[in-house]
Amino acid sequence: MRASILAATLLLTSALGAQGAPRALCAAPPRDTTHPARNAVLHVPTHGVQVQGLALLAAGAGRHPTLVFLRGLPGNEQGHDLAQVLAYVRESANARTLRVDTSRIVVGGHSMGGWAAARAR
Repeated sequence: MRASILAATLLLTSALGAQGAPRALCAAPPRDTTHPARNAVLHVPTHGVQVQGLALLAAGAGRHPTLVFLRGLPGNEQGHDLAQVLAYVRESANARTLRVDTSRIVVGGHSMGGWAAARAR
């Protein structure tokens, strides 16, 4: 039994290894100098205060699918990063600036941010 499992595992892994890794895993795509990937610091207004955020913007023209990621406690160095950010990224001016496809937004998180993500609408 063990020998047959070992033989099947070796056969499967050697067949997968022979295919090689996809190029996207081994090399970066060409740099888009017109619309490069970049970071953008956000100041999200919520309940009369500005909450710091960070957007990691994909390269390429047009709007992109977006992941809103909520961190757990204690969060970043300010500890204020559990905010209602969906309304912010859905707002037309912000969506245009951040190139967000508002029909393709996913919310995720970890720790307390995971709980908040599960409650998001």
